Amino acid sequence: MPDEQKADSFLRLLDPNHLPVERESLARAAIRLVGDHRDDQVLRVTEPERHRARRVLTDELLGHEPIPPARSGRRALDQDEHDRHFGVVRVHGDSGAIFLTSLLVSYLDMLDDVERGGTTLGQAQWTDLLRVPTLVFDFALRRQASAFPGSDFRAPPLLHADPDHDAGGDQFVPGRPSGR
Repeated sequence: MPDEQKADSFLRLLDPNHLPVERESLARAAIRLVGDHRDDQVLRVTEPERHRARRVLTDELLGHEPIPPARSGRRALDQDEHDRHFGVVRVHGDSGAIFLTSLLVSYLDMLDDVERGGTTLGQAQWTDLLRVPTLVFDFALRRQASAFPGSDFRAPPLLHADPDHDAGGDQFVPGRPSGR
């Protein structure tokens, strides 16, 4: 691990061969996370609360033992190289808890990235993307699909691929005032 990179800046993920295969492993973890108020609702809180939630979730992931990188085979070496490039540390433990917690941490990071840099996604695509954690919790808990009005999330700052594109002042380009 590079000295300049903090341990909590790495995303902890399960080895792909150890993803949860039964709904029950997700359900046990989801019940615990809901009870501790560390579920899909953390995506709807204010930015300071979101940062606190990320720290709590990351601390939980830090408690899982890292899996040493694979030492042989081209495929294993490629996977290790991709993990290093993307800042992923593979861990083992309760597969349901790690899966759900990693999902939430990655979404919290994504929300921060979009707030800083914008996105090219429109409101409908943004809402669909943000529904995924709720759909996973709905599946795990066997609950009726949650009502998810698009207004639950503030529209993302738009970043258009063509910086000269003017969408009536609704675009966001970092470093440039909105609407030109």
